[in-house]
Amino acid sequence: MITIKVTDNNILIAVWDGLKLIKFKKYNNEYAKKSTLIAIKLKKLMNDIIYFDATGEYNKYFSGAIRIKPDRQPIKKENYKNLKHQLYYYLIKSINNGTLSIECSFPNDDFKQELQHVKQNKYSDSNKLEIIPRKQIIESLGRDINLVDLLSYRFFAILKGFE
Repeated sequence: MITIKVTDNNILIAVWDGLKLIKFKKYNNEYAKKSTLIAIKLKKLMNDIIYFDATGEYNKYFSGAIRIKPDRQPIKKENYKNLKHQLYYYLIKSINNGTLSIECSFPNDDFKQELQHVKQNKYSDSNKLEIIPRKQIIESLGRDINLVDLLSYRFFAILKGFE
């Protein structure tokens, strides 16, 4: 399985074997379209499914892939604010119980920094599980949490029952 996160500056690609991250690539905007085509070739080579989060012009490169829309309702009617929050909670749970492993070159320090800023929103008006607002995370971290997004997308297939 392959998960992809497209940002304003980069495309992040993760190749998975179960819950083992076995390959990670980061391409800057200059190579964004090329890297997307590489991901599509990987899909054909691996006869695998690609899950992605992208907007705008990049959508056209992902024909046949499954788009993750993080602001949708959670899967299985679980008590999360939305799908994004649900995926974050599943990622953190998997890290804490040791079922997710990273077995390739990966920016672990950046990932750990991002994870440290993903915290439960204790001041939410709803009774749903949610993390603090992304804007607050970006302000405290100084950047977005794209690596957390990329790895959290792995749990989409599991929650949807595709595996």
